[in-house]
Amino acid sequence: MAKKQTEIPVVPAKEASVGTSELAAALVQAINASKPKEKKTFATRVPKTPWTPKDGSPKLKLKRKAFQHGLAVDEGKLSNSEITGFNNLRPGRFLNNLVLVTRRRDKGIDITYPVKTAAQRLKLVNQFGVRNLTELLTMCAEEAKNPKKELEEVEEVN
Repeated sequence: MAKKQTEIPVVPAKEASVGTSELAAALVQAINASKPKEKKTFATRVPKTPWTPKDGSPKLKLKRKAFQHGLAVDEGKLSNSEITGFNNLRPGRFLNNLVLVTRRRDKGIDITYPVKTAAQRLKLVNQFGVRNLTELLTMCAEEAKNPKKELEEVEEVN
């Protein structure tokens, strides 16, 4: 007895590639759907800190080393707005010579302002409205961009 051979239909190349790509996409989707969700463990968990951006945006990086009163600032404990402030900061004296920003030998930047006593801290708040580091960095960056404007305001007061 002779076996009967069945003929396989010939499919044009374009139709075959479209069909195989659809089939491959469907297989990938089915495989991904059947995978169990990855469990978070202490080794795979990404910790969230108070300084992690709430909107899900990536954490910014400092352009150079930053120091406050001579001590290195921990980049992990800065918010994105504070990092932006340090990146925009330029050397000089700001807020009626109350804030001193210097460039260090290691190409970092150091910001120093009087905060030893309660009276010194209150002076920043009462005179300039600075309540936190972000506001201080923003005001110093604004004054560095527009130095003449700040000098005119000081002259008007005197």
